[in-house]
Amino acid sequence: MQMKTFIKKFGLSRADVENWIARPSVQLRTKYAPTTKGRAREFTRKNVMELALVGALVKAGVKPSEVAMWAEVAIEDYCIGLPSIELMAFPPYSFGQMVTANKYKDLDIPALLSQFGGAIILVEVGKYLREVDDLFSSHYEAK
Repeated sequence: MQMKTFIKKFGLSRADVENWIARPSVQLRTKYAPTTKGRAREFTRKNVMELALVGALVKAGVKPSEVAMWAEVAIEDYCIGLPSIELMAFPPYSFGQMVTANKYKDLDIPALLSQFGGAIILVEVGKYLREVDDLFSSHYEAK
C-alpha cells in the first residue's frame, strides 16, 4: 500500500512518516521497503499499523522514541490472534505510567483519574489496528 492511501485516514503527514522511518532514535520495529527513485514506497499491513499507533501516541504527547516497543507488542498480539492491547491510558506527559487493558470494563477510570492527578489520556489501540485491517481489505478487494 502506498503512503497516500493511509496518511490522511490516520492524520499523519508525509514528512512525519519519512522522518520516523529515517530516524534511528525512533526505533521502528517493522521492516520497511527501501525507496526506489521514481517509485512510491510500498507499506505492509504491519508498517501501517505501526505508523498509525506511533501517530496516535505522538498526538497524545508521547515522544516517538518511546512508542515503538509498545506498538510492536500490540501489533504482534493482534496479528497472531491473542487478546490484544485494546486501550492505553496514561497521565499527560508521563507515558511511563501507562496502563493497558483488553476491554473498557477492565479500566477503572475514576481510580486512574485519581491516581494521575485528574487527567488521563486514553488511546484506543485496538480501534487503530482494526481500521488498518479494514483499509487493507477494502483497498485490495477494490483492485
